[in-house]
Amino acid sequence: MAEPAGIEDMTWARRYARIDRSHLLVFLTLLLVAFVPRFLTANRAIWFDERFTLMNSTSIHQAIEHCIKDVHPPLYFVLVTLWRMALPSTEFSLRLLSLIFGMLSVVGIFLVARSIAGWRAGVAASLVAALAPDQWLYSTELRPYPLLLAFSAFATWALLRLLSTGRGRYFIVFTASTILNLYSHYFAG
Repeated sequence: MAEPAGIEDMTWARRYARIDRSHLLVFLTLLLVAFVPRFLTANRAIWFDERFTLMNSTSIHQAIEHCIKDVHPPLYFVLVTLWRMALPSTEFSLRLLSLIFGMLSVVGIFLVARSIAGWRAGVAASLVAALAPDQWLYSTELRPYPLLLAFSAFATWALLRLLSTGRGRYFIVFTASTILNLYSHYFAG
């Protein structure tokens, strides 16, 4: 059966503007469920590994120089350095970068599961990610683990979309996510 005239010409934005409001409400509620506990626990004292991050992120030059001598890739340390220049150095504001990437990983997991099995699977998978204790913990630490998960999720989603649609923009997202992932954590390789 042929599609109605004009459907194939709809822009991406117009197609997604038709998202059911109940779906949007469920998704925003899910993000709130993921955000609130992380927000409430992100203000605890800095511990040993986080001090290591702070010591190696006082300047961009120092962050890169340290990473050459150490086992950590430089992206997270450079981002923390830039973050420290923009915001005051309180426990919460320092951990906010990880919290943002932790929230992005919940979105990325939703996109992956939705691409594979549909809307309900996306909501279920992102709910599990939002409430998983390890994901919750790492989203409130001054360490690069949320970047690893977020970039991995977006690279996986982009690869799934590339394989199903063949569109070049997904190749760009996949490549960028993979490269950023390799510069954030060596487990990405």
